[in-house]
Amino acid sequence: MRRLIVICLVVIAVLLNLPAFTMAVTLLHGWFQEKTQSLLYFDYAYLAGGLTSGLVALLGILPLVYSLLRRTGLVLSSLLAIAVGLITMIILPEFDPGVKMNLKATRLLGHADKSLALWDDSHGRFPKDEAELLDALRGRPLSEAPIFYVDKRRLEYGVKFIPNATKPYDASLPDEPGILVMNRMHRQDGTPQRGFIE
Repeated sequence: MRRLIVICLVVIAVLLNLPAFTMAVTLLHGWFQEKTQSLLYFDYAYLAGGLTSGLVALLGILPLVYSLLRRTGLVLSSLLAIAVGLITMIILPEFDPGVKMNLKATRLLGHADKSLALWDDSHGRFPKDEAELLDALRGRPLSEAPIFYVDKRRLEYGVKFIPNATKPYDASLPDEPGILVMNRMHRQDGTPQRGFIE
């Protein structure tokens, strides 16, 4: 019975540390692609995140491997690995570049929304063309540091105005990220309304 409990603890410990290893491999692969290929990237420290995630996973697994090789202290090392695995699973989302990218992009959209609200307050309407939209967003978010890059070249933010949109999303969205799109739609009574910014 004791042997079965030890085997279960070892299996649980290994399974709880696998996500950290997976994240480490994913981030190190992202770092390798960033250095060797011409791809679009979010500005993120892939190497540091991958190494940190891998080291934490090793911290959980190495005592377990050592105990397995010596055949002593398996219960204690399994419990240590389980604790490290659980802690890692709590902090693991912090290492995900997608989460960071979504947070920064959401912040940019919030700044765009505030800038458009200020424009609406001062002009009594939303921008009616791309030049006015550019003027409304010039301070924030267009002046903020870009978060996307390709070939180590940061992609500056831009704007695109779609004057007579029939739906919130339009098929002519830009291919590159960092372009703020405003759809100007009309209500059923013909009055203009601001569309969505992406």
